[in-house]
Amino acid sequence: MQTQKNYDVIIIGSGVGGSILAAHLAAKGVNPKNGEQLRIAMLEAGPYWKGEPRPGYGIPSRRQLITNVFSDDAPERMWPWGMVKMVGGTTMHYGASVYLPYSVDYKHWVDEGTDWTEDACRGAAAEVEKIYNIHTEPDEVLSKGCLMFRDAARALGREVHSAQVARRNCIYCGFCEGGYFCRYDSKMNAMTTYIPLAEKHGVDIIPNATVDRVIIEKRGARPTATGVAFQQGGAMVELKAPNIIVSAGVIGTPRLLFMSGYGSKEELGAKLIVENNNIGKHLDIHAAIIVHAYFDEVIKDGSRGAAPAGYFFLDDAGPNAYGRLRIKDSGMIGVDEPWGLAFSPFAPAFGREHKQFMKQARMHRGGTLVVLKKPEGYRGYINLRTSQMEYEGNEIIVKRLREGGEMSREVLQKMGAKKIVGYDMPPIYHIAHGISTCKAGSDPKVSVVNPNFESHDVSGLFICDGSVVPRSSSGDAVGPIATVCVLAAQRITANHFRK
Repeated sequence: MQTQKNYDVIIIGSGVGGSILAAHLAAKGVNPKNGEQLRIAMLEAGPYWKGEPRPGYGIPSRRQLITNVFSDDAPERMWPWGMVKMVGGTTMHYGASVYLPYSVDYKHWVDEGTDWTEDACRGAAAEVEKIYNIHTEPDEVLSKGCLMFRDAARALGREVHSAQVARRNCIYCGFCEGGYFCRYDSKMNAMTTYIPLAEKHGVDIIPNATVDRVIIEKRGARPTATGVAFQQGGAMVELKAPNIIVSAGVIGTPRLLFMSGYGSKEELGAKLIVENNNIGKHLDIHAAIIVHAYFDEVIKDGSRGAAPAGYFFLDDAGPNAYGRLRIKDSGMIGVDEPWGLAFSPFAPAFGREHKQFMKQARMHRGGTLVVLKKPEGYRGYINLRTSQMEYEGNEIIVKRLREGGEMSREVLQKMGAKKIVGYDMPPIYHIAHGISTCKAGSDPKVSVVNPNFESHDVSGLFICDGSVVPRSSSGDAVGPIATVCVLAAQRITANHFRK
C-alpha cells in the first residue's frame, strides 16, 4: 500500500457535483486552523483529456471522443446511458438539455425534509444559469417540425414553453440528444466550466484512480472518515484527509459507501462499520414513452443542422404536481440513425420500397417524448452488490403516461401526421435521470445526509451529487443537481472552511 501526501479535502468524482465542489472550495475556502489555502484532491476513475476550454472549437484530444472507433485510450462508457468514467463525468456526453428547478420542485424537496427552498437556492440557480450558459434557442435554428409542434399545441389550448439548453457557439449538428461527446466542446460541461476554475486555484486532479473504499475509523462513539483507498496503475494507494466528499453519482456513491462498510446490517453482515438502512434506497427516476409519427411533408430541410428540440408543454395531475407530465418535440428535427430508420414501425419490408424509404425518411419522421415527473409514493433501489437499478414502476405511472400519450397523439394529429405509434407502449424508465439513493433530509431514519450535506452517521464525510436530491424534477437532471451542488458548496464552505 502506497501512502501519498495528506490533503485537507478529498473529493471522489469529477462530474457535476465534484467539479462544482472543487472549484468553490478551492476559490473560497480556507483551512480553519491556520487560514491557509485548502489542499484539495479530486479523484476520477477514468482518464483526463486535458486542454484549455474553447467552446465552439474544442481541443484535439477531445475531438476523438465522438467517433465510434474504440481503443485502449477510449473512455469507459457505463450503463446506464449518460454515465462515463472520465474527468468531467456524465456532462461529457449528456444531452445538453438543462432546466433549472421549477418552483414546485423546491416545494417537493422541502416536503421531503430539507430547507432547500426556492429563496435558499436562488443564488445557486443563478450561478448555474450563467456558468452553464442556459438559454432558449431562436426560432431560426429550429426545424419546421418544432414550429409545427408549437403551433399545434397552442391551437389545442396548451401553454407552450421554449426548450432550454446549455451550449455555447453551437454549430447545430443535431447530435446533442443522442448522448454523443461534442467534438467542439459546445456542450457546456464540467471540463468547460468548473474544472478549469478548480485547477486555477490549485486542485490536484488525480485521474485513473478507482476508489475502493472510504476509510472509516471508529474514534470514540462516532465513526470518522479519515481518507480513501484507491487503485492506480496496478498499485493500491491511500490518501489521508479529515474531510471526504463523495460525488460519484446515483449508483457510484451508494455502492462506494457500501464497499466502505456503510449501509444496512442485513446486507453487510460482519463487514458493517456504520449502519444506515437508507443507502441505496429511495431511488426516484423519470418515466417516459416515445411517440413516433410519420409525415408526408418534409419537417426538416437537410439531414442535420438544427437544434435538437424547441418546445414543450406541461400537464399537472393535481395541485401538488406529483404527476406532472412534460411533452416535448424531441425528434422534430426529423433525424434518426440508419439502423433506427431501417427497423422503424414506418419502414416497408426490405426491398425496393425499403430503399426508397431510406432515401427519404430522414426528412419525414418526427415524434414527441412524454416524460413523467414521479407520482408521490413509489421508489426503487440500487442493488449494491450488482450496481443495478431496480425500478419496476406501478399502475399509477402507466396510467399517467398513457394519458400523456393521448395528449401527444392529439398534438401530432393536429400537425397532420399520417401515422402515429407508441402512445400506448409500456414506460421507459430513464435510469440516467436517477436520484435520491443517498437521500438528504432532516430525519436520520429516512435519509443519509442532513440538509447541509453532512453524513448523519460519520464525521468528516459529506455527500453531494444526484444521490442526495430527494425528489425528481420537472426537467432533465443536470440543472437541479448542479443547483443543489452549488448550494452544497456554499454551505460546506461556510460551515467548515472559514477562519
